[in-house]
Amino acid sequence: MTTPPARCSCCSSGRSSSSRQRARSASRRSCPARSGTPAVVAASRYIGIRIMLPDRPGQLARVAQVISEAGANVVEVLHTRHGQGLVINEVALDLSIEARGPEHAQEVIKRLHEVGFRPELLEH
Repeated sequence: MTTPPARCSCCSSGRSSSSRQRARSASRRSCPARSGTPAVVAASRYIGIRIMLPDRPGQLARVAQVISEAGANVVEVLHTRHGQGLVINEVALDLSIEARGPEHAQEVIKRLHEVGFRPELLEH
């Protein structure tokens, strides 16, 4: 017996019912909860990584390009310039990435290493 998928924010936000219905219809294919995919399988497609970068123009674009060329998708970005543990001219880039599965996620991380980035896996 499979566990029913959890409702996600795109399906259960505080919108009006007609607005929710349009959002559900539009996101049915991309939303794991609406597509009938068990939440555990869907969760294995997403990874969080942190990459420390020099604070120079184009660095975020370089990271995004490598991820795109590896066939993965960036779904969320947090770019932090000021904070504990950061040195001057350094930024922390936290990314949520959608891959085809755990093996593909490891391939994306390997590609980032190959071009000189040092991604760290974040715990969910």
